[in-house]
Amino acid sequence: MSSLRVLLADDHALVRAGMRALLGELPGIEVVAETESVRRALVAGAAGYLLKNSDRRELELALRAVARGDAWLSPSLTKRVVATYTQGANPDAVLTPRQREVLQLVAEGHSNKEIASRLNVALKTVETHRTELMERLGIHGVAGLVRYAIQVGLVRPEF
Repeated sequence: MSSLRVLLADDHALVRAGMRALLGELPGIEVVAETESVRRALVAGAAGYLLKNSDRRELELALRAVARGDAWLSPSLTKRVVATYTQGANPDAVLTPRQREVLQLVAEGHSNKEIASRLNVALKTVETHRTELMERLGIHGVAGLVRYAIQVGLVRPEF
């Protein structure tokens, strides 16, 4: 494999440090920068996206694909990305009904505790839904979720 320049993108510094260490063990790989904004990295020209739960084998496959000039997307994301692309910004194409409901409540400004009470579920369940929403949509933080909810028409901006 020829020399490959890598940008690490994750909102957790510890995850980035671990990835930097792992990539440092692979020949021909140079980590050139780190960032917290995954979406910005892709827009800026990043050629691949791996989920945190990807194994070492998938990492190697992704690196080889990118080195060939191909793009790489974790297989578990492919269905969602294709659905989003073919359906436009339709949250029903990418989100479960419960995730859509949680997203709407988050975007309306409700706390996790309020959402749990309103949906009659455990607080941990709401936290899990929010984490899955962010991972599924490639969004980090409540502000990003709110922007997405406005873009797809789940809520209207209040001025």
